[in-house]
Amino acid sequence: METAANGAIAAAYLIIPLTLLPLLLTAKREIWLNLLLMIAFVFSCGVGHTLSAMHLYSTPWHWVTAGVSWAAVIVLLSSRNRLRYLGETFHLLEATWEHALTGNLLCERSGDDLTMLKLNPAAMTMTKNLLQPGDRLCEKMPIHRQQVYPYQVPLVDLYLEALESGEPKRLEYQYKGEVYGWYMTLVTPLSPQLLYITFTEISGVIHDPLTGLYNRRILDMKLEAWEACLFLDLDRFKLINDQRGHLLGDDLLKAVATVLQDHAQIHNGLAVRNGGDEFLLLLPALNPNSPAPDPTPAIIAASVLEDILAIEIEGATVSTSIGVASGTIEAFEEDTQINRLL
Repeated sequence: METAANGAIAAAYLIIPLTLLPLLLTAKREIWLNLLLMIAFVFSCGVGHTLSAMHLYSTPWHWVTAGVSWAAVIVLLSSRNRLRYLGETFHLLEATWEHALTGNLLCERSGDDLTMLKLNPAAMTMTKNLLQPGDRLCEKMPIHRQQVYPYQVPLVDLYLEALESGEPKRLEYQYKGEVYGWYMTLVTPLSPQLLYITFTEISGVIHDPLTGLYNRRILDMKLEAWEACLFLDLDRFKLINDQRGHLLGDDLLKAVATVLQDHAQIHNGLAVRNGGDEFLLLLPALNPNSPAPDPTPAIIAASVLEDILAIEIEGATVSTSIGVASGTIEAFEEDTQINRLL
């Protein structure tokens, strides 16, 4: 019976180090030595019980076990303050995780997808409870397999690139799907298989609250190159505000914004309120493979002007001056055409 008990204990002592060894590959420097000595101590105990089960008493091995044990004791005593600090840090991280205003996801790679291991309450709210632990990201939110503006690759591929490179990646993109909006996401690889994602919606930061169009902050983001820009400056708009009041002025601005947003959707462009009574309409390059010729920026400008001139609210109308800049426009560089235009 004693032999069987020693054998069972030995088996457990030898299996435990095998399960802990992978942790050494990702363990932080502060606990690496403690973990190594703990593995060595458990392994030495396993060897000792194995020898006992085989009725092979070994005084030298007992001294080895004693040496490893006291080394572990000394290291633990010398690092107890650091370990207590780590324990408090873990407690703080757990509290931060639960009460964070940003969405936090802990994911594990599953082929070309990510499996949710843990989500904080903010993440569940922001994803409208579409994601739960154990869910596959792309199965529940399939837009991740599509390109998201301004990137030219699917969103999940950007996540996997960060995982493969081992380097954190900051992303800002427009998600047109289950949770529509602009998001800022920080993707941090924790291991070759584990990924930590924190995200927040920034739509309110880059959108004009009155008109719903993008504000000029969108121009500071890393956007794709635009082929043309329409610059609109409403004529004598201050006079309308002064004589008819700001409420009517706001209604006219929203009507102009609706016109620009409609044209942005038709022509795959971007409508921006630059400030006050100034607006931008960024347009992509013409598609040479289109079955019907795409309208030129000048034609689009004429159509925009016609629609704006048709606006009438409580007898008030508005007109605008439109400037057209053509050529490659790198919207996020300070010394480019669009910023010179502004």
